[in-house]
Amino acid sequence: MKSHIGLKLKYNKLIIILLSLSLLAVTLHTQPVHATWSEAGSYPYYRKITIDSGDVDATLTNFPVLVYLDASNTDWSHVQDDLDDIRFIASDNSTVLKYEIEDYTVNTNAWLWVKIPSVSNVADTVFWIYHGNTGASSGEDAVNVWDANYVMVQHLQETGTDTSIRYDSTSHDTDLTVQDLTDGDATGEIDGADDFELDNTDYEYRGDDATLDLTTFTVELWFSCESLTAEPQFLIEKRELGQNDYFLNWRLDVIGTTDKMRTYYGDGSSFSTILESTSSVESSWSHVASVMDNANDNFYLYVNGTEEASDLTATLTPHTAGNHNTTIGCGGPTPDKWFDGIIDEIRISSNARAASWLKASYE
Repeated sequence: MKSHIGLKLKYNKLIIILLSLSLLAVTLHTQPVHATWSEAGSYPYYRKITIDSGDVDATLTNFPVLVYLDASNTDWSHVQDDLDDIRFIASDNSTVLKYEIEDYTVNTNAWLWVKIPSVSNVADTVFWIYHGNTGASSGEDAVNVWDANYVMVQHLQETGTDTSIRYDSTSHDTDLTVQDLTDGDATGEIDGADDFELDNTDYEYRGDDATLDLTTFTVELWFSCESLTAEPQFLIEKRELGQNDYFLNWRLDVIGTTDKMRTYYGDGSSFSTILESTSSVESSWSHVASVMDNANDNFYLYVNGTEEASDLTATLTPHTAGNHNTTIGCGGPTPDKWFDGIIDEIRISSNARAASWLKASYE
C-alpha cells in the first residue's frame, strides 16, 4: 500500500491515489501544464491518478474503474455543475479515455466509470483527470466504457418505483422494468440501489431477449440481505416456465444457522449443475458471480472475489429455446422465492470472466 493520501474505489476497490505537489493535499490545484495532450491548455485543473499494481493479480484489458469525487479531493468551484468539463487522459498524456457518469450531486459528489485500456500487475497504472474548461461540452461516452462482452450493466441508481425503468449502460439497451418496489432509492454499495421486500410484489424484469440467451456467461452483482427465511431467496434468474436455465440463488443452508450462495445451471429439463458456496454470506454487502465457460465445460461460483465452488468435468448442455424472462429480486417466470434485501450493480457478460477480473471487481 502506498503512503499517499488516496481514494478506495467502492466497486472496483483497487486503490486510486490522487497525487498533487503536496502529498497531504487532496483537493485539486492549478499546476503548470505538464502534458502533451492537445487540449491541456484549456483545462487548467488536473490531477494524476494511480492504480497500485499490488492490488492486481494479472493484466486487465479495458477494465472499468470507478472514480469517486467529493469535497475531500475536488474543488467544485472549478467544475461545471453538469460535469461537462471532466476529461480523463491515459498515461501517454494523449489518449482521451471513455467514461460514464453514473450519478452526481451538484458541488457535492460524483461517481464516474473510466475505461482503462490496460491495468498492470507489474507496474502502477497512471491516468489523469482534467477539468476547469467553462466552455467545454460533455465528453461522456457511456456505452463504450463497457467492453463488447457486456450485455447488461445496471447501476440501479434511478429512483423511481412502480412501472419505472432501470436503464442499461451498454449498447444493447437491456433495460429493466420495475414491477413494484417499496424503496427505489436505497443506499447501495455504490451510489443508489434497489430495496426488495418479502411482500410478493417487489421485483424487476426483462422480457424475453435473445441478447441474454447465453451459452457462455458471467452474471455478477452486489447484494445485502435484510432477513433470513426458510425458503431460498432468488437474486436473479432467467428461466422459461417449466425449464431450467441459470440463476443466482441466495438461501439458507439445510441446518438453517448459516446463509450461503448457490448457483444453478440447467439444460431445459433439469438442473444439471448446482454449486454452493463454502462460506456463509453475511448480512453486509457481498459480491457474487456465476461463471459458465461452456467451451471447456467449466462452471464456477465466486463470492467476494474468491472461487468457492466449481464443476470442471460435467458436460453442460445450454438451453436457449423458448420464452426466457429475466427477473431480479425473485424467481420467475411465475414470480416466487422473493428476496428481502438490497441489490446493486448487476452485470451480465457473454464471456467467462477471469478470476483476476472478478477479484479486481470486488477488491
